[in-house]
Amino acid sequence: MGRTSVASLKQRMNKEQCPVIVTWNVVEYRKAAQKHVEQTDVVLEVGCCGGTTTSIIGKQCDFTMGIDQTQAEIDIARKRFGQPGHVEFEVMDAFDMPAVLRMQEKVGRKFNKVFIDINGSRDIGPVCDCLDKYQKVLRPELIVLKSIKLKNLLYQCVPWDEEHSEQTEEAAEETKPSEGAD
Repeated sequence: MGRTSVASLKQRMNKEQCPVIVTWNVVEYRKAAQKHVEQTDVVLEVGCCGGTTTSIIGKQCDFTMGIDQTQAEIDIARKRFGQPGHVEFEVMDAFDMPAVLRMQEKVGRKFNKVFIDINGSRDIGPVCDCLDKYQKVLRPELIVLKSIKLKNLLYQCVPWDEEHSEQTEEAAEETKPSEGAD
């Protein structure tokens, strides 16, 4: 699945936002990278830790940048996987959007895909805040997000759709506890 799939996802959505793929764990997160990153992409990984996923992404695209707030993790990532001009790493707070924009300007390339792993079991609030910031500020074509709690929540949701309201109501009924049940 490549750009055509991302384009088809965008047709079903708010045109101001990009598609977001939510993964449970690092296995799904890396599979999403293998499936959705193309050679011409310029990718930002937020929360790169020791750089393993950033390096996997880097094997598939022109340029990838991994950011993490911990200097020790970035030092490890640079030593193990750094390739100036191709796979790079910077110490940065994921929520500091002015710094992210300065880094993008310094790199001289627009990040068209963003991968976010800011602790997969973190509460949903900060995860959604981070997601919102990257959608609004970088306006990428695609975001891949690792979050157990958000993916679990999404599986509990049934979006209302007037066109298919009977199906939506049936799905909601299936999740209701039966009457008289304790």
